[in-house]
Parts: sequence; C-alpha cells; structure tokens
Amino acid sequence: MEEGKFFSWDEVKKNRDQIDWVIFPTAMKFAKEMYLSEAKSCPKCGQTPEKLFWLGIQSSNESWDKGEGKAGFLTICEKCNLQVDFFRDKELENAIKEGGIRL
Repeated sequence: MEEGKFFSWDEVKKNRDQIDWVIFPTAMKFAKEMYLSEAKSCPKCGQTPEKLFWLGIQSSNESWDKGEGKAGFLTICEKCNLQVDFFRDKELENAIKEGGIRL
C-alpha cells in the first residue's frame, strides 16, 4: 500500500473497522454538508469528492498521548488507494483532549 498522506494506513484500517453503521450515514452526510465544497477530486483518476469514501477518523491513542493527535474527516479514493483530503474537526479534537472519546 502507498504510504498514507494524512494518517498511516494502519490507522485508517482501525478507524474503518470500528465504523458504527447505524450513525455512519448521518455523520458522513454532515461531513459532506460541511466540507464538500472544499473537497478535492482524486488527483490520479479524477473521481469526484461525492464519490470518494468519506471516513470519520482520529489518530491512535499513542499520538494523543504524545500531543500529536488529530481528528476529523478523511476522503479516500478506493480505486487509487489514495488519501485525498483531510478536514480537521477541532471540536472533536478538544473533546478527545479533555478525556472524552478515544478509539
């Protein structure tokens, strides 16, 4: 696999494996409402942002413990195996830093 642009592919897999399919569609609808106008197409194949895979993602616990954690929404071109865009969610990051939710 190509090295991740924003997150390691191990972090992407971990977040993807933990998707809650009950809330996932609503969360990604929200993400697209917020960020779709800024999202880029895949630079390799031209897949439009609407057709990319959108994933809510956060860094590993180790990254947070080092003060390097980040959280938000990642777009992935599954055809090209490429991380295209990452949109940080500062509110979620603050909740995680304050001891809220972690993977």
